[in-house]
Amino acid sequence: MIGGGMRYAPAAKVLVDVSYMRTAGAAAAANSSWDFQGKLDADVIRARLEMKLNDSRRLSYYAGAGAALYTLHMEGKTTYYAPTVSFRGEFRPQARVGLSLSCNYDLNRKPALMQGSAKGALLNKFYLEPALSVYF
Repeated sequence: MIGGGMRYAPAAKVLVDVSYMRTAGAAAAANSSWDFQGKLDADVIRARLEMKLNDSRRLSYYAGAGAALYTLHMEGKTTYYAPTVSFRGEFRPQARVGLSLSCNYDLNRKPALMQGSAKGALLNKFYLEPALSVYF
């Protein structure tokens, strides 16, 4: 997935993270009970509230929770909300540049189904998200 977003810090230890991600034509591998292999497009809008867990300038840790709106396109369209929790580590080699890795877990999911069939694809509940941040 590729995307972008904004992070806003209304207080020293509080961060609001809003992002949009999109993938087009990702391979949807068949589950063992499904014989379908095809393409899956996904749009994700996510909002999280994160709390900073330490006071370091160069290496920071955050824990957060929020919600994501998924829109999956296989042959039909599937839309669902997923509560999400996350843990993120960020390294700032310079004052205006940050490299981070988030571990995210969605608390629920819904399959993207083929029209007129019970066959489809499921996204993983757990996913890693690398990010490059530019601060201004």
